[in-house]
Amino acid sequence: MQQTQTLMNRMLAGYDTAGPAKKRLISLFMHHFPGQITCEEFGDFMAEYLDGEMDRAERRRFEFHLQACPMCRTHMEEYRAAVELAKASADDASPDVPQELINAILAARDRDRL
Repeated sequence: MQQTQTLMNRMLAGYDTAGPAKKRLISLFMHHFPGQITCEEFGDFMAEYLDGEMDRAERRRFEFHLQACPMCRTHMEEYRAAVELAKASADDASPDVPQELINAILAARDRDRL
């Protein structure tokens, strides 16, 4: 197991400087390597990845899977788009409530307490 971990660490270290073909080969190999995340686990890490809350090693494992798995890449694109839409809609929400409505609600509440 130690030799496997050593080999994996060497591959991880060379990934950032590898060309596109070598990155794809490494990613495909790493996808089946012990210690890498599965498609099932991928969804659990998407929010952390987008929020920048992963440590370097976790981020690399996540990015390897992202590179190697077309289905998870599509899922991530859809998730990212959904997050952006949710943020945009939250920014558009108008918290302005007419003062008359507030007064009417408070008056009704006070009447119900009597």
